[in-house]
Amino acid sequence: MVSVVVVVGKNFRVGKLQKNRADWTPERTTLFCKLYCMQIDNGNCNMGVISKSGWTDIRTRFFAATGMMHTTEQFSSRLRNLKKEWAFINLLRYGGSGLGRDANGNPVSDDQWWENHTKVFT
Repeated sequence: MVSVVVVVGKNFRVGKLQKNRADWTPERTTLFCKLYCMQIDNGNCNMGVISKSGWTDIRTRFFAATGMMHTTEQFSSRLRNLKKEWAFINLLRYGGSGLGRDANGNPVSDDQWWENHTKVFT
C-alpha cells in the first residue's frame, strides 16, 4: 500500500491506494524512460542514483499520466531489466557475441545459442 495525501481546497485526507501490478507496455516503458531522463536533467540524479524526491516525482507523474500506482521498487526493477536488455542488444550490435552476420548485417546463430542467451528475458 502507498499513502497518498489528497488535497481539496484547504482540506486534505490521507488515503491508501493499492499499488498496481506492473504491466510494462511499450508506451508505459517510454513514459518511464522520459520521466527518468527528466529527473537526470533536473539534477535529481547524483552519480547514477536518483534521489528520493526524484523517485517521488516519477511515481507522481507516472500515476497522473497512466492512473497506475507503482512503487519505487517496481520502477527500480524495470530499470535494472532495461539495462540488462540494453547490454544484450549491445552484445549483438557490436559483435562481442562471437556470432556471424548475414548479408543484411543481422546476427546469425543456431537455436542452441539463442536458447542459452535469452533465458534471462523470457
